[in-house]
Amino acid sequence: MRITGRFVMLALVFTGLLGNRTVHAATDADQHFTTVWHGENGTGHMNFYVIGASIDGTALQPGDEIAVCSGTLCVGSGEVQQVVSADKVESFVSIIASMDDGTGNGFTANDTVLFKIWDASENREYDAHSVVYRNDLSTWRTDGKYESGASSFVTLTAKSAETQTIVLKSGWNLISSNLEPEAPAMDMVMSELMDNGNLVKVKDQYGNTLEDWGDLGGWNNSIGDFENTQGYQIYVEEDCELIITGNPVNLPMDIPLKEGWNTIPFPYGETVDGENILRTLINNGTLIKAQDEQGNSIEFWGDETGWVNNIGVFESGKAYEIKVAGDATLSIGGYYLKSQKMTS
Repeated sequence: MRITGRFVMLALVFTGLLGNRTVHAATDADQHFTTVWHGENGTGHMNFYVIGASIDGTALQPGDEIAVCSGTLCVGSGEVQQVVSADKVESFVSIIASMDDGTGNGFTANDTVLFKIWDASENREYDAHSVVYRNDLSTWRTDGKYESGASSFVTLTAKSAETQTIVLKSGWNLISSNLEPEAPAMDMVMSELMDNGNLVKVKDQYGNTLEDWGDLGGWNNSIGDFENTQGYQIYVEEDCELIITGNPVNLPMDIPLKEGWNTIPFPYGETVDGENILRTLINNGTLIKAQDEQGNSIEFWGDETGWVNNIGVFESGKAYEIKVAGDATLSIGGYYLKSQKMTS
């Protein structure tokens, strides 16, 4: 969906890290993304330098566009003037974002930075599913959050629709996805399992369900849509597979947590050490315990032993139960070092 606004943005394209600079003035008529700060210089600016960007492995081309968003607001945009290569820094796009002055015309400090890409040749918009932040200088912001006066250097990757296969065991499973389903209604996501008789029930952390009411109306979906910020419990009759088709989720992602137990997703495409994913919650004293679908845990064993990780790695397609001491936010980043799956 096109993010609209009223501001005409100046996109600066730099050739080389120390090379010449050219200026392109976009107009409302010829650009896809427009920002919400209209006819103003803006305030509390943050700078983004996109040093690499690709869609399905192909570098962005002249005429393509990149936007930064705060929630649903487009707060900065730029048009590609030279090839933006993910393999070699030949040019990069500079995007200036403006902070909200209280009228809803900019970014909110510490909100998650969301990147969107417009492919002009295909007339199609993508979410950047992977954002890698450069950390060459300690002054660069690398956590994917907005900050007035800060600068971030990033490489973006977007992909077309793809499929994810989630292996299910007979009985209860905890699942999530790193894809946004093309048809997000839970009964559509689960339609194949419903049709082949494997699905018994799906439940979210609030107690809403997808289940067969029989003569009272057949399958009833009180969950609504499949949300990537949630994990789900799913009960199946026998070992089977759930196949989800969609676009990669936009990372980093903030997952809201309520005091007590939460079912969290792991919307990342690789395995990552579970303790690393929960490190922020551990360090700030919020995490009490985490469990996987088999009952393995990450929990504190006392001052002498410290935190013990019996889960090992978090796996793409799985979800996890975590108990927290108070309301909090868990951030899933756009990049982690690969972890090896632990075996017994």
